[in-house]
Amino acid sequence: MASRTQLNASGKTRIALALAAQIPDGSSLFLDNGSSTFALAQALHARMDLMVYTNDFAIAQQIALNCRELIMLGGKVDTQEMATIGIETTVQISQYHVDFAVVSAGGLSARTLLTDFSKEAVSFRTQMLLNGGTRFVIADHAKFGVVGQMAMPTPPKGTCIMMDQRPDPEVLSAITQNGMIFQITD
Repeated sequence: MASRTQLNASGKTRIALALAAQIPDGSSLFLDNGSSTFALAQALHARMDLMVYTNDFAIAQQIALNCRELIMLGGKVDTQEMATIGIETTVQISQYHVDFAVVSAGGLSARTLLTDFSKEAVSFRTQMLLNGGTRFVIADHAKFGVVGQMAMPTPPKGTCIMMDQRPDPEVLSAITQNGMIFQITD
């Protein structure tokens, strides 16, 4: 996690600042685990009265002072990620509905669109997107062309893929052909 936080830190920060500007005070949101969503938690420092659901211990600690309510999701702890994951976490998230769902992607490509590296992560992130009102997937340019072992189901129509650079035209075409939109912060 520490090394991923440093990988394209400026791109993750640009995405986080652009996304934070779209989240008003008093919002409810899902934040999954990861370095991109941690950057968003940092960028939300000026927001108040948030209701945040997360499985990431570092995100919970980062955003706690901005919350009227902070829900730390339970489940098996992945000690490499310092986050909860697994069936218990996914079942718990399925019980909630929020204004904004923000998840990160392990990879973004024209061939497979969104991928990740474990079944548990795919199930969890998919459930978050299904239960979010406004949905965002963060994919900085370090994720372009990466194909993880697990394909994510196509997110609901209207989901916004937030990127720090313009990907290949084939990727943009795949995004729009699947009913999603994109926002580029460069």
